[in-house]
Amino acid sequence: MSNTGSTNIVVTYPWGLFVRTGSRALCSDGKVRALAYLASTPDTFFSTPAAVRVNGKYVHGYVTHEEQTYWSGKTSEPFLRVVSFRQHDGQDGILPAWPNKLDEPERYNALIASCHTTQTAAQPSTATEGSV
Repeated sequence: MSNTGSTNIVVTYPWGLFVRTGSRALCSDGKVRALAYLASTPDTFFSTPAAVRVNGKYVHGYVTHEEQTYWSGKTSEPFLRVVSFRQHDGQDGILPAWPNKLDEPERYNALIASCHTTQTAAQPSTATEGSV
């Protein structure tokens, strides 16, 4: 099971089809939104057509996974992953552009970490100091 913070894709079995109801993705503005549309199967290995609603407008694009990058070399930090929504070209101005993880690694990592921070703050840790 991957650690995707407050984002997720719901899958039904026995066929493994994606379900819109209950699926949530991180948008480039830092908000986790429910998906208004989600294709039942991916169109490529990396993406699945989807849509979200922003201020009453449908924004079409796709969902994929984003993974945090570490340029600091700290291997003790948790490896964070989120389900992200990326809008198609031609719908500019509705959502800001995703930061480029090579040009802006700090901003990119902060966006992904924000999804995990909100979930962690809501759920208190049960680990005690010195536990394994």
